[in-house]
Amino acid sequence: MTDKNNLGAFDRFRLAAAVLVIAIHTSPFWSVNETCNFLLTSVFARVAVPFFFAMTGYFTDFKSAARIGKLVVKTLAMYAAAIVIYLPFGTYSATLRMLLFDGAFYHLWYFPACVTGALIVFALEKLPAIPAFAVAGTLYAVGVFGDSYYGLTADLPSVRAMYDFFSGIFSYTRNGLFFAPLFMLIGSALSKRELGGNRFAAGTRFVLSLLLMTVECLLLKGIAFAPHDNMFFLLIPAVIFLFDFLASFKAKPRPRYRKAAMWIYILHPIAGYWIGILTTQLGIEDFSARYSFLNFVLVTVLSFAAAFGIELTRAVLERFCGIGRGVMGRRQVNQNLAHKLYDQKIGIPKGPDPLAGCKGRALAGFGRSPKRRVAAKTKKR
Repeated sequence: MTDKNNLGAFDRFRLAAAVLVIAIHTSPFWSVNETCNFLLTSVFARVAVPFFFAMTGYFTDFKSAARIGKLVVKTLAMYAAAIVIYLPFGTYSATLRMLLFDGAFYHLWYFPACVTGALIVFALEKLPAIPAFAVAGTLYAVGVFGDSYYGLTADLPSVRAMYDFFSGIFSYTRNGLFFAPLFMLIGSALSKRELGGNRFAAGTRFVLSLLLMTVECLLLKGIAFAPHDNMFFLLIPAVIFLFDFLASFKAKPRPRYRKAAMWIYILHPIAGYWIGILTTQLGIEDFSARYSFLNFVLVTVLSFAAAFGIELTRAVLERFCGIGRGVMGRRQVNQNLAHKLYDQKIGIPKGPDPLAGCKGRALAGFGRSPKRRVAAKTKKR
């Protein structure tokens, strides 16, 4: 099992994955080169969301109902906050389809997908590994043939009827039912294995998987009409090898990066909205299409500034006001402060505790009955 206290590379890649999501939504090379834009947004950047799902699976104990409940509550709270944030930017019809599958805004589908996927994996973890992966893999295959492979199966009446039925429930098969479970299950399985043994081999496998996924995407683009380009079969090995590659970099965790990456994901459409308003006021029409790369850079910079501004504010409030620590966190801080003040008052020097040996001997018999303490002393003699 990989040491989860030494996975700082994963926290750093969360930021990179958030940038890749921005790239998908802004098409950086649209005004430069269509092929480059396709390779970035339809191939390489597609590892970002599966990576987030796999990270959720990696750090979640799906056999614990309490942990799953905590994950669901936390995700739904973030989803509710995001919905409130986006209320001024559009009018929504609060339907079950929107809330459970499509998301209140075009990128917020991730949150209900995370909840649905976690609940499915929680049920699958009760099965042996092979049947669990068979079920998750089947769901993913159904999703793929309703997404990037749809043009190959749309002429089959029974298949078309099935996906027409699905379209009445959700807009995409890229959701928590078909997309999320497999990658969460992969993340959970990888958490039980030792990763990062050979950086060069892992990096080579990751690059090869990306190249093969490029071939897959180009073939689909050339021979079939795909209404969407979110799900590919070769995304599966790409995410696995990406995990193995990142685990080879030993670095301390960066919890602030994790939270900042989520804020970047949530807020980047707002950054794009205000950039569009500002450029229109300046008399620049179709700024995002005519200057796509500059638009991508500006959206990224504003999103990072907003996300790290929020995290900096949170850190200041935690440090000076105790907000966000929770009851146990504040209690521990108060106890540490009390001990420091007491040590200063009686003049105990800094450094190793001079009373450590005495404390250890005094606590050795703590909690024993008098008879047991006497028996312990007799045994030592």
